[in-house]
Amino acid sequence: MKNLEETVNSTVTSKSRPRVLIGDKWSGEPGSLSQKGFLLRNGHLKLWYDFAQTEQEFLDKARAGKYDVLLVEPIWSDADYRGGTMKGYELLEKVYDLAPVRLLLTDSGLDDYADPYAYGATGWIEKTASAQRLWNAIEQGMKVHEYRMQREKRDRHPTRE
Repeated sequence: MKNLEETVNSTVTSKSRPRVLIGDKWSGEPGSLSQKGFLLRNGHLKLWYDFAQTEQEFLDKARAGKYDVLLVEPIWSDADYRGGTMKGYELLEKVYDLAPVRLLLTDSGLDDYADPYAYGATGWIEKTASAQRLWNAIEQGMKVHEYRMQREKRDRHPTRE
């Protein structure tokens, strides 16, 4: 019997569909309510989803896979939460060159978080956001990525006057 992730991924047959890696302790747990909720809200977007439950698993998958979108939770453990550590920002820096869209995945707005753009994110999204908001964040992230690529190209090859 297929789990929900396999079912959602099997409904999309196009090889060009965007590949999304979600790095989150709770959503990364196979069959968890958090994962099911995410897939039920966003499964119809015709994206291919993969999940990672630990920071190392996320890094390994991001480095080995060809993902278009990386969603990164800033807090990965209870110790992170109690200590005010947000390892997701370190992960954003480590995966900067591995995917064009890198989104910080928050529990709520950005009020309690550092600026994700300073760590290489192309945007952010709340975990419980609607599918349309996720799609908009991915599209906006692609625009940010394209702008950064144009800027880097221009900086490497300035026009001669």
